[in-house]
Amino acid sequence: MELLSVMSGEAEEEIATVVARLLAAGEVAETRPGWFAPVDDARPVDGRAGHDPRRSLLVTHLARVAVRVAVTVAPQEHAGWPAVHGGPVPDPVEAARWTRAHRGHLVAVLSLAGTAGVDERLCELAWALWVSTSADLRLRADAAWRRTLADCGERAARTWGNPVILAGLLERGGRVAAEAGDDVLAESQLVRALSTWHQVRDEARIATVLRMLVEVFGRSGRWHRALDAAFELVGERRRVGGADSADALTLLGEVMVGAGRPEAAVRYWEQADLAFRDADPPSPRRHGLLLVALGRLHWTGGAHPVALRAWHRALALLVDVDDEQADRARALVRLRPGDDLPA
Repeated sequence: MELLSVMSGEAEEEIATVVARLLAAGEVAETRPGWFAPVDDARPVDGRAGHDPRRSLLVTHLARVAVRVAVTVAPQEHAGWPAVHGGPVPDPVEAARWTRAHRGHLVAVLSLAGTAGVDERLCELAWALWVSTSADLRLRADAAWRRTLADCGERAARTWGNPVILAGLLERGGRVAAEAGDDVLAESQLVRALSTWHQVRDEARIATVLRMLVEVFGRSGRWHRALDAAFELVGERRRVGGADSADALTLLGEVMVGAGRPEAAVRYWEQADLAFRDADPPSPRRHGLLLVALGRLHWTGGAHPVALRAWHRALALLVDVDDEQADRARALVRLRPGDDLPA
């Protein structure tokens, strides 16, 4: 009881009232004095049964404290949520420790997803918990925790009927799964996130998710899937034009290299070069790095004069924006036919 009071910031008397109602309804049991757990046969109430104020109050308390503790760890990660909570930024380690310490209570509350009247708060709770999960190695590595969070968050968002929050939760879950190396869950989450972002026509989020899918597919050597995602990204970004289009073409060339198709990579990087030339505002560093990579492919293919021209152009772009990369370009322009490329 005291723990829930501390977690929620509410008086123990108010918490006691909520818990007493849950005890009377047979939804929780007292495991030892002052400690409670969901009963084994408890099931979420059908959303069609109407609003249940007991559950709504409990979810509200936990969501409030989770948002206060977890989301403020990284306020920028809360972009897209309709009610950003301010306040001091706590230690990310402490936020993750809080999540781990109260995991049992959080899972019990998340299991209420699909219950009328609580889904908006459950979505906010899930969003907050994804932030603290991403910040903690042990939470990221816990596949059971991530799947529970993903399933409950998605169910809550679908019941709420908010496609923007649904897409955001799916993307967040996919990103954290990818960070954990769980490519199966990452793909599942990101593919559905992509579909939902398409439904709401958010071009920026579509591009972000496509980039993540390229990374997930490429990491597992599924180059045909990576190419599908990269081609879709090029189509999306060509409508925007400029450096965005050039970046997408650059990524497509990188996938071609990974797939063992360097000749195709050269074609797409040459298109990216043209797109960078026309970009307004210019992106000299990204353009210069592209020319370095393009020159390396030409050099490997024996087109030494073409490679040297690309590197001279890269040096001119990088000299005022990145000293380290400019030094690398200088080393490349000093090469002579027959020299090996530096690593």
